[in-house]
Amino acid sequence: AHGDPSGDDAAFLAALANAGITVPNPAQAITSAQAVCGLMRNGETGLQVLTDVRNQNPGLNLDGAALFTAIASNTYC
Repeated sequence: AHGDPSGDDAAFLAALANAGITVPNPAQAITSAQAVCGLMRNGETGLQVLTDVRNQNPGLNLDGAALFTAIASNTYC
């Protein structure tokens, strides 16, 4: 269907699913994931980035946020 994620976005969502992380809003998850790289480039520590990810994705626990951040970093950074 038109608008389905492709490329890096599809790979990111697939990696989340494989890690057992379900996202209610894939578009928001992709936006949040892409923001991770900018935060890291701006000098935020891993813990600050984790906190930002959790704030943007309140459904994630700390482990989920850590996985999300790692997958985002591997996919987009």
